[in-house]
Amino acid sequence: MSVTLTFEIAFASNFHVGAGYGRGFGLDSVLLREADGKPALRGSELAGLLRSSTYQLLKLPPLRRQPHDTSLLRLFGTPERAKRWHIASAHPATLQANDSQAVQRVRIDPRTRRAEPRKLFSQEEGRAGQIFRFSATCPQNDTTALDEAALLVAAARHTRAIGRARRRGLGACTIHLVDVSGLDVSLAENQSWEDWFLERFDQVWLHGSPAHPTAPEIKADIGRISGFEGEAVRVRLIVRLDEPLLIANHAPAGNQFDARTSIPGGTVLGVLANSAAQRCDLGTPNAYHDFIALFLRGGVVCPMLYPAFQHSNNLYPTIPAPLGLVTCSVVPFEGDNKGHGDGAYPALGLKECPTCHSRLEPVSGFTVLRRQAPFTHTPERSAELHIKVEEETQRVEKGQLYGYTVLDASQYFVGELLCASEDAWLRLQEMTGISEKTLLTWRMGKARRRGYGQVTAWLERCDDVPPIWVQLPLDARA
Repeated sequence: MSVTLTFEIAFASNFHVGAGYGRGFGLDSVLLREADGKPALRGSELAGLLRSSTYQLLKLPPLRRQPHDTSLLRLFGTPERAKRWHIASAHPATLQANDSQAVQRVRIDPRTRRAEPRKLFSQEEGRAGQIFRFSATCPQNDTTALDEAALLVAAARHTRAIGRARRRGLGACTIHLVDVSGLDVSLAENQSWEDWFLERFDQVWLHGSPAHPTAPEIKADIGRISGFEGEAVRVRLIVRLDEPLLIANHAPAGNQFDARTSIPGGTVLGVLANSAAQRCDLGTPNAYHDFIALFLRGGVVCPMLYPAFQHSNNLYPTIPAPLGLVTCSVVPFEGDNKGHGDGAYPALGLKECPTCHSRLEPVSGFTVLRRQAPFTHTPERSAELHIKVEEETQRVEKGQLYGYTVLDASQYFVGELLCASEDAWLRLQEMTGISEKTLLTWRMGKARRRGYGQVTAWLERCDDVPPIWVQLPLDARA
């Protein structure tokens, strides 16, 4: 069972956590916001701050006897070893109609005490008094997790500022633990969870030694798949993005990652395979054979998950726009706008737009499968920038600016899982812990432990209905 800590951030001053870009001529730097307009503190920012606070704590004389690198590794991982804790993004606890203001600033020349030329800039600052909440989750709730949680709570209480110019008055805040789930409430009887964890921090980290991490408990004891005889099983898969998702396409630069507009089937199989590897002892012959048979020998196949168009309470599947269709490059066929002429044309025999004689280009995006007139749909994406701060100097490391182009949260993707037989489908559920018609929480893609990649998945059998991308049988098509 997992343990989840819920923290509350109370801002005592204005703050600025930028998105990395401006808005028109009025703002040079805007606040980071989600697709619905709510301000957000991304999990990568919070993880970096908590890591910095932990580093400062471990430098204090009472904690110098603790192994510095090992303690940081246990909470925040390394490029070679992923951390156990998932730091989610922070969002406002209550919504405000006017949550920010535009502020202009200048740079003063220290010699002349005058504003330097071309050094006037403006930024959007969040107003003081706002309260944000975020969670930190560990998949285990053993003694090691409790010791790590105690250090995490102490690091959160040690944090005093967030965001840009936090050493010059902006971003002053306090972080408190307000709720805990996954633990027995009798542990913190007659006191708050924050006090209980701080007492544990005093006993374990200041005057004792934290427990060493142990291998996760094997939960599934399974037999061996007898074979793949029988009819294949089709399972419809619907995925909703709870957080922005980044499944990187080829990087145009070493520090820029662009998200794919669909979810590859290999990513879904990777999520299921990772779950099976954590639940089952792959050192045993039977479990290893089943794992290979399911994920490497065709026992489970997952094609691409394409974005779904949401209208009211309905989801309509989409397919990539056919490559053989072209449209006017000046007024293209896009969304529900047909563009010039009749919208899209077969590529054969046309060299220019019949209306304006402009160049023709392929139709972009995805085609929505509805009985009404066809139109295209493109998933919403956003650009976010990140930096890496050096722990010793507390300054940005040279060359450590990188950007993500992510799929926005609250979007849906639809696809199908294909199992080779009924036996394979049953064994997949046993090994991974998934079940039909149950809300499942998965994490996929890049930075999935730092505020990205959490999704909610829904599975249901669809053996008796046509595939979602087949609207008409072949003999009924014109």
